[in-house]
Amino acid sequence: MDQHFEYLTAEVNRAGLADLRSWLAGPSPSGLEDTGAGLWGAWFGAGSIGWYDDQVVVMVAWPDGHRASGSPAQAWLAAGPGVASVAAAALVPTVRPTTTDRLEAGGVFAHRWFDVDPGRTEEIVSLSAEAWPAFEGAYEATIHGLFRATDGPGRLLLVTRYASVAEWERSRGVGRSGSGELGRARENFERRRALTGRQVVRIAPLAS
Repeated sequence: MDQHFEYLTAEVNRAGLADLRSWLAGPSPSGLEDTGAGLWGAWFGAGSIGWYDDQVVVMVAWPDGHRASGSPAQAWLAAGPGVASVAAAALVPTVRPTTTDRLEAGGVFAHRWFDVDPGRTEEIVSLSAEAWPAFEGAYEATIHGLFRATDGPGRLLLVTRYASVAEWERSRGVGRSGSGELGRARENFERRRALTGRQVVRIAPLAS
C-alpha cells in the first residue's frame, strides 16, 4: 500500500485549545489541502488518558503516497491557533488501514506504541493480524491501523477503537483466555509481547 501517514503531536497554549478545536473541525481543516494531505483523525489530551492536557495529536494521510519532503503537515499544524511546537513521526501502514478515509467519531481510541527490532517487524505484524478477528469478535473493538515508523529507531503504532474505556479494560481479559480462537489470539499476543520492547498506550475520544 503506497500511502504515507504522519503522526503530529502539538503542544498548545491551553487558552487556545477551543480555537484549535474549531480550526481542525469541518470536512477539510483550513490549509491542510495545500499540503496534499487529508485529516485521518485528531485527539485532544485534555480529558484523555496518558497525554498532557495541553497536547493535541493529529494524524494526516497522503492518499496518493506522495508525501513531500520537509514535513509540510508539521508546518501546517504549527501555524494553528495557540500551537507552540509540533513533533512529527512519519508512518506507513502495514495490513491496516487499507484506505485513508477519515475516522468517524464514537467510543475511544487507544494509541499503543511498541519499540521493536526492525528485523522482527513482519513477524509481529503477522501475529497481530492473525489474532484480530477473534479479538474483534469477542470485544466491542476495531483495529483501525498498525503502522511502521519510518524515521528513527524501530517502532510500531497500533490504533484501536473501543466502545468505551470500560470495554478497553474488559478486553484486558484476553490474557486469561484458555482455548478456542480467543485462546489462539492470546498466544499470538503473548508471542508478540515477547518480540517487542517497551510499550505505552494512551486513550482518547476522537475530536469531532
